[in-house]
Amino acid sequence: MSFLRPHKIKITRPQGNTAKGVQGYGGLDPDDETLIADDVDANIYYSRTSRQLPTGIPGDGVQRPMSRVVFSLPNGTVRLRDIITEKTTEQRFQVTEPYWSSFGYSCLVETLAT
Repeated sequence: MSFLRPHKIKITRPQGNTAKGVQGYGGLDPDDETLIADDVDANIYYSRTSRQLPTGIPGDGVQRPMSRVVFSLPNGTVRLRDIITEKTTEQRFQVTEPYWSSFGYSCLVETLAT
């Protein structure tokens, strides 16, 4: 960890469901994710809120928080829909926009419910 990147993250990739017919819960399950990288120094900062949630169920938040996660890994490491977990708080984020430059990744992520 450093002053510029005070968080430790891990990156996992959900496995696709190839089953056919009636299936059980099809959401994100941390036990069914492949580890891509671990103990990566990162900076996480709030960016904005997302579009309005489509469910309209009472008690749902109106919008989901979006954050930006900045870290250094080789190009091609992170993909759309990968999961980034902040290791201290175990807060999970889903990558909605992976962007790589010569400075590393700057991923727009959506906060997942815990």
